[in-house]
Amino acid sequence: MRSAEQFYVYYPKVSLGIWPPLFYVVAAFWMMVFGVNKVALLSLVAWISGAMAAMVAWLVMRLWRWEAGLLTGLLWVFLPQILYGETIFLLDIAVALPQFIAMLAMMRFIERRDMSSAIWFGIWASVAMFTKGNAMALAIFAVIVLGITRSWWTLKHPGMYVSALIVASTAGPWYWFSLSIFSGSALMRTVNASFVRERTLGYLQILVREMGWPLLLMSLSGMGWLAWRLWKKQEAPPILTGTLALLLASLAFHCLVPIPGPDERYMTTVYSCLAVLAAAGLQQWGKWLPIPNWSADLRALALALPLLTLFGLFTFTFPYRPAQGFEPIAALFKRQEWANDRILICSDGDGEGGFIVAMELADRRPQHMVLRATKFLSDNTWSPPERKALLESTAQVRKFLDDYEVHAIVVDNTSPLWIEDRKLLLQTIQEDGAIWEKVSEGRAPGMRRDLSVFHRRGKLKKNGSKLTVPLTHTLRRDLAIE
Repeated sequence: MRSAEQFYVYYPKVSLGIWPPLFYVVAAFWMMVFGVNKVALLSLVAWISGAMAAMVAWLVMRLWRWEAGLLTGLLWVFLPQILYGETIFLLDIAVALPQFIAMLAMMRFIERRDMSSAIWFGIWASVAMFTKGNAMALAIFAVIVLGITRSWWTLKHPGMYVSALIVASTAGPWYWFSLSIFSGSALMRTVNASFVRERTLGYLQILVREMGWPLLLMSLSGMGWLAWRLWKKQEAPPILTGTLALLLASLAFHCLVPIPGPDERYMTTVYSCLAVLAAAGLQQWGKWLPIPNWSADLRALALALPLLTLFGLFTFTFPYRPAQGFEPIAALFKRQEWANDRILICSDGDGEGGFIVAMELADRRPQHMVLRATKFLSDNTWSPPERKALLESTAQVRKFLDDYEVHAIVVDNTSPLWIEDRKLLLQTIQEDGAIWEKVSEGRAPGMRRDLSVFHRRGKLKKNGSKLTVPLTHTLRRDLAIE
């Protein structure tokens, strides 16, 4: 814990110990082989995304034709939030894959009533939970799938309790520790009827926006057909039954658990389920449409073409993510005389995080200490974003820069989180023009941000003050800077 805290003091973006460790352990070994750079990390994301696309395609192939599976897998790849997830190092696609594998293991257990399938469900549920906390939705999934399949016999089968024991003994201790941190933080919201209503409406709006009405309606038709068969106790494909239960569980989890949101990327597992259910709905419409002399598959294809056309015209957007421009700034601090600088970054949340990542990749070992203006100049809650000024005058900012031994300041002229913070910081620099030297300014060609870099002239005399990083909204305490 002490090591994680000190790492956060240097790079206050990556919170080691807050999120489960599996994805970061895999990334660490991956970088040992392929290098510590963004291309290597995005290649890892691409492999995981390819595996998830193959999973979606395989599920549909099991239900229908291989052409339909290939088309659904490609559609999944081009869903707007999936494309976004493929361009950034986040865990949402990575956690969807083991959730789907765990779902398949559970459905096999219900079909075969064998111990090995129950054990595999426990193993893959643990893998998912060691990837990201969203996987706790698998607990809700187990309840839903037992209810809609009426498989109450599982409560008497030792396999259910063995799988629960696997999860409790592996992921359980981690979540006990993690929740003990989160439970006292300001990130946890109060759950009441208003909270659930707000989240439900928010996520439904996200699904409409990210899937588009035509595709979403086709998914709903697949869900309706499946629900009707289950209600009438008719035979239903186990894969589709598990997919429906996983969708409902993931949606319920994010509407009921007091975490920040609504957030589009939290619905990654739901998007994947909807893609599979859309294929099922399309298959059924191919059987229902009254077009004589056409096969069911041909009728389904005739309906798929306008659906995909509407998706391409009104829903699909290719994510344009120009480089932010922090890498050249990070390279400036490779100078020997700036080797151990403390740097203040004033930008929005993405900008501060982007600069921290650029510095982290540039440093071979934790070397430069980065301070975020959104933590020191003002106090900011995450959800909803609110600002409370911590420093209100240039004299207070000047004292902070001296006490915290800040050697350099990076100011984002494009999009700060709070204009008041940037204005006060620039005013202080202007008043102390003899102290601060502007070493870089402007926007590099093709870069997103207009940046100004100021460096302190001469050496800064250390005063031995006790310095802290405020973490009142997460750990409920401050971290000491050594």
